[in-house]
Amino acid sequence: MFRPSISIALTIAAFAADADSIVRLTDSSGNAVPDAVVYLENLSGMPAAEDPLGAVIDQRNEQFVPQITVVQAGAAIAFPNSDEVGHHVYSFAQPNSFELPLYKGEIRPEIRFRHPGIVTLGCNIHDSMLGYVLVVDTPYFGVSDADGRVELGDLPPGSYAVSAWTLAANPLEPERLGQVEVAGGSQEFALRVKTRGLATGTTHGTALSWDEY
Repeated sequence: MFRPSISIALTIAAFAADADSIVRLTDSSGNAVPDAVVYLENLSGMPAAEDPLGAVIDQRNEQFVPQITVVQAGAAIAFPNSDEVGHHVYSFAQPNSFELPLYKGEIRPEIRFRHPGIVTLGCNIHDSMLGYVLVVDTPYFGVSDADGRVELGDLPPGSYAVSAWTLAANPLEPERLGQVEVAGGSQEFALRVKTRGLATGTTHGTALSWDEY
């Protein structure tokens, strides 16, 4: 089946007032692209964070919440279960595969993700449960909101390689968007990339097959 191409425009703005860097993603029609991971790799040799921040992926109404999570390599993710039924969480993604046997209640198991890559989450009890973790080798990342907006905080000046990953474009691997120079103050960079995928805003029903690993 033909899948229309998506042209994603990326804008990075570093505002002088607080030096926060903002990314906004739009498609070729000017629509916002939500649920997209954007991350920057510092090419200037600046040291990365030594203690990666962790994350939490809950299980509510037989869904992973949030459905898409991004962490730096080495970070731990907690998997609480807020449902009244048990879940058996697992992933076949190598080398980040893991298994959390059936559990519920106050248990909050943690998994530490040490290797960059895409991790698809499933539940052995509920086949419709699908979640995604993108593990990146950089502390500069975020997930776009409903307006296609990502806040990356105060970026150190330097050269950065910019990449994006979204189920609406190429679910098998991130897309390298190019390189930008961050000097601080008020700046804006625009990049555009064309990829094949589903209509923007579609996340459910576009899962990777386990056979694709």
